[in-house]
Amino acid sequence: GALAPPLLSLPHRVKNCLTLRWIPSPNVSHYELRGRHRLGSSTRWSDWMTVSSYLTQSEHSVPVRVDSLYVFEVRCLNAKGWTPWSDPSPVYKYDPSALQTSPSARSPSPH
Repeated sequence: GALAPPLLSLPHRVKNCLTLRWIPSPNVSHYELRGRHRLGSSTRWSDWMTVSSYLTQSEHSVPVRVDSLYVFEVRCLNAKGWTPWSDPSPVYKYDPSALQTSPSARSPSPH
């Protein structure tokens, strides 16, 4: 059967680096992570950009900037090809003075 996109979570940060994690899917050879951001007081989001391709682990650290907003998606590759992208993660804002929660996003199974 078709694989569902992985569950993506933003569990914690260390200084200016955010670690994203997802639940490993069976029979997956690689994952791909993409993101977009909105800087400072800008009202426009960037286009989606590949953060990292062909990841073999189910987590990846991403550098983030103060007072910028971020959102991420992940997908996985198996013998039948790439899954659809996961639902976007909740919007993340790097605020060094605040503790971050652990939001998560889940995408429904593909049809």
